[in-house]
Amino acid sequence: MTDTEINSNYDMFIARNKENKEQWDRLLFLLQDPEGTNVFWVNCDTEMIKKILRDLVTEHLPAYKPFDVYLDQSFVSLTAYLREQEKNIPTGSIIHVFGLEEALNNLDFLHNLNFERDTLFRDTPANLIFWTDFDAGTLLMRKAYDFWSWVFFTFNFKTPDELLTARQKGFAENLMLEDKEIVLPTKDSSGRIRHLENEWLDFLHSVSGKPSSLKQMKDAVTIAMALAREYRNEEEYKKAIDILIKLLELNPNVITEDNKGQVWNELGLLYSGKADYLNAKKYLESAFEIVLKLYGRKSLNTATVQSNLGALYTDTEKYDKAKEILEDAIKIYSEVYIGSHPNKARDESNLGTVYLHLREYDKAKKILENAMNFSTKFYGEDHPIVAKIGSNLSIAYWESGNLDKAKNLLQKAVNIIKNNYGDNNLRIANQYNNLAFLFYDSSDKTLAKNYMLKAYEIFKNTLGDNNPKTQHCLSFLKNLEKNDPRPTP
Repeated sequence: MTDTEINSNYDMFIARNKENKEQWDRLLFLLQDPEGTNVFWVNCDTEMIKKILRDLVTEHLPAYKPFDVYLDQSFVSLTAYLREQEKNIPTGSIIHVFGLEEALNNLDFLHNLNFERDTLFRDTPANLIFWTDFDAGTLLMRKAYDFWSWVFFTFNFKTPDELLTARQKGFAENLMLEDKEIVLPTKDSSGRIRHLENEWLDFLHSVSGKPSSLKQMKDAVTIAMALAREYRNEEEYKKAIDILIKLLELNPNVITEDNKGQVWNELGLLYSGKADYLNAKKYLESAFEIVLKLYGRKSLNTATVQSNLGALYTDTEKYDKAKEILEDAIKIYSEVYIGSHPNKARDESNLGTVYLHLREYDKAKKILENAMNFSTKFYGEDHPIVAKIGSNLSIAYWESGNLDKAKNLLQKAVNIIKNNYGDNNLRIANQYNNLAFLFYDSSDKTLAKNYMLKAYEIFKNTLGDNNPKTQHCLSFLKNLEKNDPRPTP
């Protein structure tokens, strides 16, 4: 982190926030206590601010050398680890401990926290700071009270709205089961995932791994689907798929056809997200059969799965089939829902994409502009759906020869995605890919290369070397290096 970033974060995070300023001043004062070492427990409402605060501590107390520890579920003993690392820990250090929330899932780790607490706190020759979310302390008070009783100094820091993504600001606050309400962290996606993971494990334990009633199965579906969607939002597709496959195997005898259709539809979206179109097609077509049987053709449930199928057929270049399905889905929304509906705008966006592939650019532009206008009014200008439609509309302008308008729309889409998800995800990689082709066609090969390198790194790290999207980026870069014509987008 640069000095400029540190000063900016200090101003935004500390100086302009009264509660954070009070906590910060107290933390710095106690860290400089000459009487010996202390243990500090710092609650943070988002993952992002843990690293920011750690860097601010290092900047403001340069005499204390930082030593970072990153825990996970494989850790058994923090005390043993610190003993192993004793030679590497600088004299006059602050030991920053991250990942405690993950390690708490290991029962042996919890046991050792209690058993070794006095050794840990007395023998560690440095200040210890545990950077955690607000749930971890509650869990420790319940499951490791002997350890928790040794934590003398606790601090609470909250992220200013200016540092939150649009998605973090818009989190729902709870999950409704059949007779229980689960309150979830509202800002921290990692905290929400851990919370839901714990709820899922607690649920499985409560039913001995096999729901035996319709009510239990509905709760299982609710928790697992919520967790899978959180994984999907973080692009953890394998984890999401694994949890839903596990769900389907719990007790096939008590899962309803409706729930099965929901799960299959979600699995289809997940496999589409990781570009495994064969499995995506299998699950989406199975889901469509169920909803068609349960609800008939003129149903919003049917239209939703139908539109997902249409998007899949577009991804697999079956444009005539995609056009047929999406036009029918739009017709259903018009017949069933009086007035405009946000899902209709989504389907119009997907249909506009089909027209782009069919090279009917005027039709594509008209339908995408309609979808853009409605979605902007309905969701606001900073919503991911607006970014997706804007990205598609940029291609219509691009193919019509208006490169400046296309660049403007794509840059807006990139900014929206950054505001909602950060700058290192598959959504933004797709836009970098588009920008690379667009700047290539604008004869700016330097920017084209820069954008494609960004896309390539994200696809490679997220999907792997052999994924078609990764390989496509690589082909573009190789052709650019050889001065060969670029591949088709």
